Amino acid sequence: MIIPLVSVILPVFNASHYLKDSIESILNQTFIDFELIIIDDGSTDNSLEIIRRYNDLRIKLYLNDINKGIVFTLNKGIELSLSDIIARMDADDISLPDRLEKQYNYLVSNIDCTLVCGWIKLIDNFGVESFTQKRYTQNLYFDMIYECTIPHPTVMFRKDAVLEFGGYRHVVSEDYDLWSRMILKYKMVNIEELVLLYRITDSNLSTVLKNENYTATKTIVRNNIELLIGQNKIKNQILEWFIGDFSNLRFNNNVLLYVESLYKLKKIRNRLLLVDNVNNNNENINKAFINKRNILLTEFSSKLNFIQMLLIYLLSGQFKRLVKMFLNNKK
Repeated sequence: MIIPLVSVILPVFNASHYLKDSIESILNQTFIDFELIIIDDGSTDNSLEIIRRYNDLRIKLYLNDINKGIVFTLNKGIELSLSDIIARMDADDISLPDRLEKQYNYLVSNIDCTLVCGWIKLIDNFGVESFTQKRYTQNLYFDMIYECTIPHPTVMFRKDAVLEFGGYRHVVSEDYDLWSRMILKYKMVNIEELVLLYRITDSNLSTVLKNENYTATKTIVRNNIELLIGQNKIKNQILEWFIGDFSNLRFNNNVLLYVESLYKLKKIRNRLLLVDNVNNNNENINKAFINKRNILLTEFSSKLNFIQMLLIYLLSGQFKRLVKMFLNNKK
């Protein structure tokens, strides 16, 4: 049996609108030594018909007898894969032609790295491009505490590491849960190159899905934080600020709550600096901490009055900001 260098896993469920573009973006890669494992997860549209039109020996088609969901399907794909290196792909996205080549070469050249991802450019239902997400590179280790900073369909990883952590398990935010566990031990890198066109569709923007992702993200972030700083329960309001939800900011909030959030953030930073981890880089952690703190303070200042911000700066030791606020107030 000839073992391909890369196994590409493509789960499919009622994806007929964009499936052709997705499949062909893999088949037309500059890197050709791969198998494309397509698992149809009980589709009721003509997805299966589209897949069967292709006569490419690299395609391995498998069927779930009923719809079993993304977690089951992804884990099944990992089990079926022949290669030790696995790339992910979604049925409504488009991989750029040199994506697999770039990521495979990086993993081979950097044996200490377990997972690589890349930048994405957003496209709409009609393939119209908007902007490229170039975030989450040097600060990946710190930022992963608070949000999933690794675009799932851009990843290429080593199979044994994922199996070691039990594969996917969360029904929602399954990728964030897995990366949050793996990053505690294995090196993860964003190659800082555009590798995929990520489609924003009506389905992945649905209110139900957004609410489910929000709840799952909060749970994972809470686990990430408590794993670092111990089982000191983090207040729900602070947790929401940490994940970028400032809808609960109120003019009459207790100032001490804002101060507590800044001290929690600092405690997390200090703990990360002490952790022995292959992703640890003190300079990048400090930069990410300052950026996160600045986001919090900017949001706070948009809702609070002069006296409240004065107390926050004073109690949290933000003396430079305190002086600057006084000087600006005098003008």
